[in-house]
Amino acid sequence: MQANVQNNADLPPELCAKPLALVGVSGLDTLNNAVHKSIWETFSNNRRADRAPVLFKLIGNAHEFPVIKPKRNSYDWYIPKGILKRNWMNKHLFEIPAVIVIFYDLDWNDSLWNEKMIECASRVQSLRAALEGRNTRIAVVLIQNTLPLPPGEDVLASDRAISLCASCELNASSLFVLPHGDHLQGYAVRLESAFYEFAQNYYHTEIKNVRSHKEHLNKTSHQYLFVRHQFKMGFLYELKQDIHTAHKLMFTLNLPRDAISQFKAHIDRFKNRMGFQELSFEHYSWLSKQFSVFGDIFDEAVKLGLPAVQTQHPGIYYQQAAQYAILRKKSCQELCSTLLKVQTLWNFMGKGRGDLENYLQNLQTHNWNQTGSKRYTSVQDYVLLSLEILGKYSKLHIDHKKKIYENLQRILKRQIPFGDQKLTPDVLQHAVIQWQPKLQTEPINLSLDLGNIVTCIETKARFVQTHYEVDQNVTVEVYIKCTSPSPLKFSKISVMINTPSYNSEFAVDDSAFDENSLVFHTDQVKKFVIEFMADPSDVNKEIQIGAINLLMGNSKECSLDLKFNPLNNLSRTSPELLHFKYCPVKIDFDNIPPLANTLIIPRHSKLKIGLEYAIPALLGEWFEIKIYINNEESHCIKDMKVEVNLSKDETINLSKYGVEELQFLIQSIVAEFSTTSSGIPEKLPLLLKLPNSLKKQEKCSGSFYLRAHKVIENILEVKISYTLDRDKPVISIKTETIIVPIVKPFDINTKFLSTLMEEISQFYVGEEIGVMPTLRCLSPWPIIIESTSIEFSTPFKSLENNVISRLANMKLENKEVGVELFLAVCEQSSDSNVTVGQYIVKWRRENGLSTTSQLTIIGYPSEWIPLELKMCVPAHGLVRTPLLINYHLYNRSHQLLQLDVAMEASEAFMYAGYKQFSVSVLPDSVKTIQYNLYPLIAGSVALPKLILTIPENNSEVPTLHQDQLKSLVDRCLPTHLYVMPQVKGSPNIPNVVKPRKISAIK
Repeated sequence: MQANVQNNADLPPELCAKPLALVGVSGLDTLNNAVHKSIWETFSNNRRADRAPVLFKLIGNAHEFPVIKPKRNSYDWYIPKGILKRNWMNKHLFEIPAVIVIFYDLDWNDSLWNEKMIECASRVQSLRAALEGRNTRIAVVLIQNTLPLPPGEDVLASDRAISLCASCELNASSLFVLPHGDHLQGYAVRLESAFYEFAQNYYHTEIKNVRSHKEHLNKTSHQYLFVRHQFKMGFLYELKQDIHTAHKLMFTLNLPRDAISQFKAHIDRFKNRMGFQELSFEHYSWLSKQFSVFGDIFDEAVKLGLPAVQTQHPGIYYQQAAQYAILRKKSCQELCSTLLKVQTLWNFMGKGRGDLENYLQNLQTHNWNQTGSKRYTSVQDYVLLSLEILGKYSKLHIDHKKKIYENLQRILKRQIPFGDQKLTPDVLQHAVIQWQPKLQTEPINLSLDLGNIVTCIETKARFVQTHYEVDQNVTVEVYIKCTSPSPLKFSKISVMINTPSYNSEFAVDDSAFDENSLVFHTDQVKKFVIEFMADPSDVNKEIQIGAINLLMGNSKECSLDLKFNPLNNLSRTSPELLHFKYCPVKIDFDNIPPLANTLIIPRHSKLKIGLEYAIPALLGEWFEIKIYINNEESHCIKDMKVEVNLSKDETINLSKYGVEELQFLIQSIVAEFSTTSSGIPEKLPLLLKLPNSLKKQEKCSGSFYLRAHKVIENILEVKISYTLDRDKPVISIKTETIIVPIVKPFDINTKFLSTLMEEISQFYVGEEIGVMPTLRCLSPWPIIIESTSIEFSTPFKSLENNVISRLANMKLENKEVGVELFLAVCEQSSDSNVTVGQYIVKWRRENGLSTTSQLTIIGYPSEWIPLELKMCVPAHGLVRTPLLINYHLYNRSHQLLQLDVAMEASEAFMYAGYKQFSVSVLPDSVKTIQYNLYPLIAGSVALPKLILTIPENNSEVPTLHQDQLKSLVDRCLPTHLYVMPQVKGSPNIPNVVKPRKISAIK
C-alpha cells in the first residue's frame, strides 16, 4: 500500500493512495479571508518528504461524519458477508479524522473576550457532539495578530488560557497559538508535528480496540473475522506510520528477496485455480494484473533507491504480465470463432480490440498511460498524448510519428490538426467542429505536468555542490534530451527552487543564445547552467529543485509550459546496466548523478574573535568571560549582534519543551547569565552590549557573566551575526564554542558537639550544643572568605549575644580547611531531623566578584527528658592535694524526681562523700551533690564514675528511662582529669567540703 501504482485504472483509489494520518481543519474561511487562506495553503501545499506524514482536510460547519455503528457484545450469531466492507479503508483514509483542529481568531487582549470565548466553546461542543462515540482528538488553535510573550511574563494570557480550556473542556496540551506573521511556515511545521503525535495516539487506541475483539472470536466459525481484524490492525499501523508492525511491506523495509518470495508464493497458490474453461480469459487477466502491479511496486522501490540486479528487476514482471495478457487474448480468440462474437465479448469486458493492442504494447515498453484515437477534443490531452507517442518507447511507425509531430506544430500555431484519412467524413467534420472553438477564440496557454509521464523529452537537473555559502552563486545544471524523430524547439528553460518558506523560478540566461541553441534533434543532449544568489534568509536551510520548466511556442498564439519533476525522471534501464549502455553523444545522460537538494550555509566570516576566561568556573560564582572582536573583513560591518546561548544541556530532555519553556528551564535549573557585574539574571539568548557597527580593522570588547547551578560541563555558543556594508548586503555569522567545566568551590560538613566537645547524634531539649561547620576548599584557585554567619531556625536559638565570624578575610588554598563553632540550644522536641538553620558564606576568588553561598544545616531528632545534669570540676588537680567537684541535677518537670546515686571506687583517687544513697529533686529545682577528691597519681587520670539509676518500683519518675539516664551521664560528665605532680612547699588547698563540727556530748 506504500507504492503509488502507476496503472490504477482498475484499482480503487484507496488501494493506490499512501496511508497518511487524517487531520481535519475547521474554522478556516479560505474563500473570504486572506489570512485563513494563507494558513490553509501553508499546511496543505508544498508537502515535502521531511514534513510530517499528515493529510489535511477542510471541514465545513455542515460536514457530516460517517454514522458510528452500534457496538457488538457478542459474535456468536454474527455471520460476516465477506472479509472487509468496501468503504472501510476509504472511511479511515478520507472521512474519519484522527484529529480535528478548530482555528479561531482570538487575541488574549481582545475587547470581546468573553463573548468570543463562549462562541469558541460552542464550536468545540458542536464538533464533540458530531463525533460522539469516536476517539477523535479535538484541538484548538488561536489565530493571533501579536507575537506571544515568553512564558511567565504574560499573566493575562495564562489566566485566559486556563479559562478557555475550562470553558471548552480541553486539556491544556490541546490549546495552541498561531501568530500570523513572517514566520508562519515555522509555526505551521511545529503545529503539524503536534497534530501528528495526537494522530498516532488515536490510531494506537483504535488498534487496541480492534485487538480486543479477538477475545470474542473462535477459529471454527469466525475465520473471516480473524482475517478482517488482522487486516484492520495492519492498515491502522500504516496510518500510524509504524511500518515494521504493519503488513509485510518488504520493499519498504528494504527486504526485496522476501518480497519476491512472498509474491511467488501468492502466485503459486492461485495460478492453477482457473475454474471454468470458458472464463479462462478472466483468470489470465487477473494474473496479468498481479504481475503488472507487482512490477509497479518493484519499480517504485527502485526509484526510491533499492538496487535492482540483472536477475531480478521490474522488467521481468512487466514481461510476465505481457505474456499473460497474450494468453488472455488467445483464450478469447479460441472461445469466439467469429469477429462478431469477439467484438461482443470485448464490449462485455469494457475494452475494444484496439485498446488491447495498446495495452500489450504499453506493458512491453513499461508505458502505463492509456492511449486513444485522434478524436480527442481536449487540447491538453491531445498534446500530452502527442508528446508521449513521439517518445522512443512508443513503437508506432515513423510515418505515424511524423504526422503526430506535424499536428503538434499546427496546434502551436493555433491551427486545427489533420485528421486520420481512414475516418469517415462525418467523423472528421464532427471533430473539426469541436476543435474550432478551442483554437480560434483566444491564445492558448497550457501548463502540463509531465512528472509521471514518459514523453519524447527527458530532463535532469542537479546542484553542482552539496552546499553553498550564502554569498556564493548557486549553480544548477539542467540536462535536456530529445528522443523525438523530428526537431523540437523551446523558447525558455527554467527551474523552480523550493525553500521551506517560499518558491522561486530561475531561467536560463538566453542573452548569448543563437537561434539554434534551444532546438533539439533526435537523441541530442544539451546542458544549460543556471546561477542565482541564495536568499540570506535561507541560511542553514535546505533548498530543493522542485521542477524543471520548458516552454514551447509563444504567448500570442499557443504556449506549452511543460513541468518535469526531477525526482521522477529516472532512467528506464536497470541501474546495473547503465554503465554498459551505449552512449553515442558526448554527454552521458543516463549516468548523470542526481543532486536535487543543497544546503545554504553561512559565509566564512573573517572576524577575528578572542576569548579570555579562567576555567574551571566555580559553582555559584559569577564567572566572567571577556570577548574581543576585530573586524578583518574587507568592508565595514553593520547590524552586528552578539548572542550567547547554551548549546547543550545534558540534564534536560529537550524534546518535551518548546523554545520559550526550554529557555526558562535552562536559566532556572542549569545556569544564569548576565551582561553586567551586578549579577542581575537575564534571559537567553543573552544579547551583549557591544557596538552594532565596526569599521575596517576596528576593534571592540565586552564581557558577560555565567553563574552555574550544577556541577556539569557547560557548552556555550557565542554567535555573532552581522551584515557586510556593501552594494549587496550579505548576512554573515561567526560562531565560537566555549566549554566551561564547573567545580564546587568548597565542601561544607557540619558536626554537633556536646559541652565536652564530643560529637553527638541526638539532641535533648534545653541542652547546650556546639554547631561546628567545617569548610574544605576544593577550588583550584585560592578563594577569599569575606564573611560567614549562621541564621538559626526554630526551634534552635543562639547562646551567643554577638556572633563573630572566625573565618572572615581568610584565604584558603586547595584542600585547606576552615572551622568555626557556634553555641546553640534546641527548645522543642521533634521525632524527625531538625533544621538547625542556614550557614551563609560570602566568598570570592582572587580578583573575582563576591558570591554568597548558603547551606541548610540539618541536625538530629530532639528529645525532651526531665533531667539536666552538669558537673563542675577544676581544670586540673595536684597529687595529694584535695579538690572539690559538684554534680548539679536539675528537674525540669512538675513532678518529684527520685534517683539512686552511687560512686564507684577508684585506684587513682580517694574521695569523701556518700558512696551510695537516694536523692529527691523537687520540681523545677536543682540538687547539688559534692565530693572531695584526693588524687593519688599524676597524669590524665580517670575520675570516679557517678552512677544514676531509677529506683525499682518507682512509678513517679516522669518520662525518664534508664537508657536515657545512662546516655545523659555519658555525654554530660567528663571521664578524665589531668593531675599534675605534687609541688614542693605548702600548696594552696582549693575549696573543699568543710567538715562539720560536732559538739562534745556531755
